[in-house]
Amino acid sequence: MKNAILVNASTNESRWLFDSVDQLIYRFDTLEQEGTRLSEQNQAIFYELINEDSNADQQLDYNDEFIFALSRLDGSGYTEIISGYSDLITQAVNKQGNLLIVYRRQEQVFSALIDLRDFKLLDKRALPKVGDQVSTR
Repeated sequence: MKNAILVNASTNESRWLFDSVDQLIYRFDTLEQEGTRLSEQNQAIFYELINEDSNADQQLDYNDEFIFALSRLDGSGYTEIISGYSDLITQAVNKQGNLLIVYRRQEQVFSALIDLRDFKLLDKRALPKVGDQVSTR
């Protein structure tokens, strides 16, 4: 998909997510918290998209690097959080209402914690490989 139109169910106002069709939206969905509904201030849509020909093969496709982004349900507040990764392994909303994502960049796996109230990156770190010393900070 090249773009998305989002409609506010309360006001019937609509907006295009992007001003162009120069990107490729690989996947999008609303965030959910297992066993409970997210507070209104934490409700969001996550996107995985590609907007750069990172492998220089003259096309945007699933072999290029991804960007992880968030927006409010009506498309407002669109924010790109993580870029340059190859695989989103998992994502989950914790009890504090923050989003944890685990993703792969090249041969390294990372985790990131994102505040869903303002889409700010709270923490990002490389996960240890088997046999590495585990950080306890």
